[in-house]
This record gives sequence, C-alpha cells and structure tokens, in this order.
Amino acid sequence: MSTVVIVGRKNVGKSTIFNRLTQMRLSVVYKDPGVTRDRVYGEVSWRGQTFSVIDTGGFFPDEDTDLAEKITRQIDLALKQADLIYFAVDGKEGMKAGDQTICEHLRKMNKTVFLLVNKCDHKEFGDNIHEFSVFGFEHVFPVSAEAGTGFGDLLDKTLDTLPKPRAGKKHRISRVLILGRPNAGKSTLLNTLANEERGIVHE
Repeated sequence: MSTVVIVGRKNVGKSTIFNRLTQMRLSVVYKDPGVTRDRVYGEVSWRGQTFSVIDTGGFFPDEDTDLAEKITRQIDLALKQADLIYFAVDGKEGMKAGDQTICEHLRKMNKTVFLLVNKCDHKEFGDNIHEFSVFGFEHVFPVSAEAGTGFGDLLDKTLDTLPKPRAGKKHRISRVLILGRPNAGKSTLLNTLANEERGIVHE
C-alpha cells in the first residue's frame, strides 16, 4: 500500500487534516500546539482506492532539546516510508521562518511534495497562498481541514501521483491495543514488539 506523510511546523493543523482524510478522530487535536509526537497511522479511501497516511509531530527547527530531537527522528522515520509528502502550512498566519527550514529539509528527501495551505476558511486567508510560491512546489492546494474544503482536488491528484496498486491477495490484519496508566511502560513495550522506536519514551 502506498504511503502519504503529513509534515509541517507546530499548530498548522496537521492532525485535523489527518482526521479529515481518514474520516476518524485518530489523531489528538488540542488547543495547545505540540500534542502529536509519535507517528499516527491511518488509511484513506477515495474513488475505490486506499492508501496509508501518517500524521507526524510538529518540526522544532529552533529548539535544541532531547524531546525535539526524538520528535524529529520520528518525522524522518515517517518520511523514509513516504511515496508522497503533504507539507502543511498555515494560510491564516502566512509564511513563518520555520516553514522555510522545513522546505529545505524536504528538498533533501528527493520525493514528490504537495503543499497544503491549510485554514483557508475565508477569501482573505486564501490570498496568503501567493506567499508560499517562493518554495517553488508545482502542486499547491488551498484547503480547510475544519470546513472540509479543497480535499476533492487534493485526493484526485494524490491517486494520480501515487504508484498504482498491485493486484494481490489481501491479508487480514490483527490489531492489538496496549492500555495502561501513565508511565507504566506502554511505549517501551510497543518499541520492543515493533523492534524499532515506534513511540517516544521521554520523561
């Protein structure tokens, strides 16, 4: 299955975009920025086709802390899996310095990037799209994850861009839930089972 990864700085609406695409509230959306830290996986169905989508934590381009380093590592692990990258920016706030840093980071990946200008709920916010033209991305999509607008064109172009699915036998996937109180070792157990740093372990 092809994979799309959503990246961007904190508080641009990545998790809201993810939930809109999956039609489920899998990723936590909260008023404070920086809630999403681990990779969150979901599936998107559109026009009879399905692809995987990964939500990531916000980039910390100006922070040099242990937690910021762990979140950046999670983002890079997701980007390695990506067949296509959704780079989300805030159309309401306009371009910020962190957006340029992320843009330069993504160019090094040598992968196709769709620029999603989120929060274009009103016409005046949509005018900010032109600010982001300096990034030079061919595909730019004004969207509003809250209102659900702009996603039809985005998904159509996504299916045109992703590798065509191969016909093959479908395998049933079993899902296991790890549940417990805070600091009981859930993420450490997950990482052991997955044999990778699937969840951030931090104080």
